[in-house]
Amino acid sequence: MGEINWQDLVSQAQSAGEIPPVGDYVAVVEHAEWAVTSTGKDMLKVRYRIESGPEQGKALFDSMVISPDNPNALQFFFTKLHALGVDPTQFANVDNSTVAEMLIGRRATVKVSHREWPEGSGQQRTQVDSIAAAPGATDRKSTRLNSSHTDISRMPSSA
Repeated sequence: MGEINWQDLVSQAQSAGEIPPVGDYVAVVEHAEWAVTSTGKDMLKVRYRIESGPEQGKALFDSMVISPDNPNALQFFFTKLHALGVDPTQFANVDNSTVAEMLIGRRATVKVSHREWPEGSGQQRTQVDSIAAAPGATDRKSTRLNSSHTDISRMPSSA
């Protein structure tokens, strides 16, 4: 067994718990799954991985809660999905796990802030404030959901 550099290992372990500074990060969805909040609402739990810069490789977490009783919260939920290139009209005949799978590998610009959590603890947590389409991101459609659709040629509107 080789020599272990304990100082390097301790430094790596400490930096793993550091939260990225406030800012905008281009990140990719690494994992997404459905869960239920403590109040019984459905939510998508999403883990992003920062793709570049000094924070490259660090994880960001987001909980996208569906609040049917709050139109503003619903708009926020669907705005995030749209920024990830997901069209909610594709959800007509799919289950929740398929929706979560649709997010994997999608890129976005994630705006991060910090908040104290739990309140009064002095511990800072990362909070995803908003998501926007990543630079150069294209609208990736799921072939599984769209395989039955065919392209239709249309006449130009000036015809």
